[in-house]
Amino acid sequence: MPDLLAFGPPPTRQQVWIEVKREGQQHRLRPAQVEFRQLCLDAGLAHVVGTLTDVVRWLVGAGYLTE
Repeated sequence: MPDLLAFGPPPTRQQVWIEVKREGQQHRLRPAQVEFRQLCLDAGLAHVVGTLTDVVRWLVGAGYLTE
């Protein structure tokens, strides 16, 4: 399971699964994490992987957070 599950703003409240990685390791996923990510993407669910800065930037860009 990823580190976090967040829900977007109304009215859709779309969920996003979040896997936070340390700086320099943002592209390292274990095989089970790769499989879970693909299952999410195949189901049309958002799945974000990256450093805390990457994740916050994605959440702001996607409208889940405001700056």
